[in-house]
Amino acid sequence: MKKYYFSDLDEEMAYTKEYLINEMKERNLTELNVSLAEREIGVDYFFCKAVGEVGSKPPEGEPCGKECENYEPRNGKSGCCRHWGFCYEPGKEFVLNINGKLKEV
Repeated sequence: MKKYYFSDLDEEMAYTKEYLINEMKERNLTELNVSLAEREIGVDYFFCKAVGEVGSKPPEGEPCGKECENYEPRNGKSGCCRHWGFCYEPGKEFVLNINGKLKEV
């Protein structure tokens, strides 16, 4: 499973270590404060990978299903959409250096 990290560059989205290292190179940074992204479980919302937005689970939110033009069932018939994803929250903090090494804070 890929690991994702929140950083000082973008506190709302989590990215892979490789992506963050490329951003560091572009910005001439040698170190960056990051937090390991941890799945939020048991919450009333989800992340839609097709539109790149957070949505609310029914009954409060819009249903994710045939009403959505991006709906594609994982099994090819019905059920959970292949674009459905978890939301994440910041966890353990680290310092990431340009060589890809993580050091606990």
